[in-house]
Amino acid sequence: MVQSSTPEDRSVAAFPPLRLRTAADEVLAVVVDAIRGGLYAPGDMLPRERDLAERLGVSRTVVREAYAVLRRAAIVDVRRGQSGGTQLVSLTNIPSVLASVVGETRYELRSVLEVRRAVEPAAALIVARRADEAFFARLDGLVDQLGGALDDGEVFYALDVQFHLLIAAATGNEMLAGVVRDVYRRLAVLREQFPYAHVDLDVAARNQGALLDALRSRDEARVTAELDRHLAAYEERMLGAPLSPPA
Repeated sequence: MVQSSTPEDRSVAAFPPLRLRTAADEVLAVVVDAIRGGLYAPGDMLPRERDLAERLGVSRTVVREAYAVLRRAAIVDVRRGQSGGTQLVSLTNIPSVLASVVGETRYELRSVLEVRRAVEPAAALIVARRADEAFFARLDGLVDQLGGALDDGEVFYALDVQFHLLIAAATGNEMLAGVVRDVYRRLAVLREQFPYAHVDLDVAARNQGALLDALRSRDEARVTAELDRHLAAYEERMLGAPLSPPA
């Protein structure tokens, strides 16, 4: 006689078993993020197992296991010979592999960027309404410094963050400014875990100048459009696609 399941049994059955992440999963996530970030294109060779293992602090076996997942998904192929190695051949199955390894770090990055989407436009609009020319002159100085830091990515990044934090502070709303500070604190940590393509710092500096011009114009539609362009570029670089602005 077959016993019928209880409502409790059916409720429990709805939950799939947890899949615990392994070291190979972590390596796979890093490699997939590097590919999605544009560091590698089809035809490029991925790092050698030994080099990547040393860089990530894992064994070659772990890297080999991660590469094997990509090979089975027809994303990479192994080239033999003296100049051989693991070659990226297709991006088609990247989404399915990404779905299998997505974890807390990527989820947190997306969450932080969603908060940024909500708070930075609000801060920018407040500043466009309230800021005086003395404040805009301070931002002018920062834009000039950005233009002088094109050969040093870390200095440029620090100045870029300072630019955004100054805007948040100028709202006069400490709660809003505090949220923006928290966003950039988290991004400072998370950006180290997401390889991404080279950033054209000259373009980035010009974009900050365009945002400053929009703020100074006090045209809210222009401010919103300029900041959306700014945020979308960062999101695409880090996540592979921009987020939708909040309704």
